[in-house]
Amino acid sequence: MDGRVASALDALVPSSAPVPELDSLGLAAETIEAACAQTGVDGLVERIHGRGPTAAHLHVIAWHGSALADVGCAPARAHRDELLLDCALFNLAVALTDSLVDDEAAAGARAARALAPQKLARRLHAPHDPDAAIAAGGDGLDAFFALWDTLLARLGERFAGEPERLAQLAALLARMHRSEFDDGADRLPAKVLPIEFLGVVVADRHEPHAAETTVALYRELGELVGLVDDWHDLLADMRRMHANQLVMLIGARTPANRLRYLARCLQRVAFPGRLADELAAALCTHVRGVIERAGALSPQARLKAAAYAKGLLQS
Repeated sequence: MDGRVASALDALVPSSAPVPELDSLGLAAETIEAACAQTGVDGLVERIHGRGPTAAHLHVIAWHGSALADVGCAPARAHRDELLLDCALFNLAVALTDSLVDDEAAAGARAARALAPQKLARRLHAPHDPDAAIAAGGDGLDAFFALWDTLLARLGERFAGEPERLAQLAALLARMHRSEFDDGADRLPAKVLPIEFLGVVVADRHEPHAAETTVALYRELGELVGLVDDWHDLLADMRRMHANQLVMLIGARTPANRLRYLARCLQRVAFPGRLADELAAALCTHVRGVIERAGALSPQARLKAAAYAKGLLQS
């Protein structure tokens, strides 16, 4: 972690309140393992290769979803563990979808059709209707589509009496779909919106102000996670000419855009100090936003947000 970012984080958290360890957040490992086994996703490591060679790598991705959910989910929140599990499954589903899109054009195109916004919205609103199930058999991806179906059915059943929340979740899924699958679309929302989605899931609608603050917190967390992700992926993205906010959000792959992207890559390589300064400034801004929004929820949320930010920046 850059010293400037570490200092900014330390200044935002009272020294009298120790920041918990990152691994204290989220669901227990055995809960994640049981859920993954039940949904059958462990076998996908042999079919979708971009997320690691063992099922344990998938479990870590799922756990991170539960840890993020834990940040803004109060200990007394009704159905808390189930909400954290919803977020764990969602984080894993999004990560696997991203790998398909990046690594397998044909499979990614099939996923785009099977996960079309109208189909996702229908499943959210009809969790018990077999005709609304998400399915696209064959090609070794049955467990992948079953994961999406299980997740959407869980959310649809849990929020059946909250049409406003279901509509908000469906709208976010539609925006994610456009960002992930549409040609020339801005890819940054595909990194930020999934975390905002978690905020909508865990927000307590019985306390409207807290619910709005929770969603704002997760929107800021999405910006922070997206920036750190782009930093980690910078070299790989430059080699593959993928959208990266530290280079440019390339959009349509026109010759002019390709030239601009290459020029920006050369600039980043030639002036690493400038890149480091810009990155540190942006990280400080987002860390401050996360901690302040979490603090508006509760002192405990502030400490959990600091734990997650610290762990993220040290990864």
